[in-house]
Amino acid sequence: AVLKSAELYYFFKDWEKAAENYSKLLRKGIPWEKKYRVSLALADCYARIEKCREALDIYDEILPDVPSVKDKGAIMLGRASSYVCMDSLDTAMDIYRDTAKQFPRSDFSAEAWYRMGIIYQERFDSLPEAQQAFDMAGKESSSSPFAPLAQQKATSIKRLLALQNAESAGASTAQMAQRRVM
Repeated sequence: AVLKSAELYYFFKDWEKAAENYSKLLRKGIPWEKKYRVSLALADCYARIEKCREALDIYDEILPDVPSVKDKGAIMLGRASSYVCMDSLDTAMDIYRDTAKQFPRSDFSAEAWYRMGIIYQERFDSLPEAQQAFDMAGKESSSSPFAPLAQQKATSIKRLLALQNAESAGASTAQMAQRRVM
């Protein structure tokens, strides 16, 4: 009942109540698979309510016990998001790059590139790097839910950069309008 309650709070994005319920489930004696799932969800809730250090502690606690390499990707992405939450962007970027390198052509890699694109765009204000990261996200895994978002962002940035280049090259008003429509 507590797990279902936590999952419902999570679904409805009530992160504090979800975290409260998930934390009740983490006790000794639960199977590792359930502990893994609950820990990931709890850490995600903590990151969303800006309990960044607590989220990172959970990821660091379960990382050494991961029995399968495929389960490691989610933890790596979670650790990176915890560092983003703490505004340690260089560390987060390193983890995202490492994730993309360790899990090429996977949903993990696509998400890592997408998240790097967001950081380049919103935090580093570097549109060319953001576009490259978004392009990579789309190429890594077309089945990833991040692929269409990344392609959309890459296209928008490409158009914006073209407009900026045209503006700096002294394009006429008519040429600028034509480029905006493209």
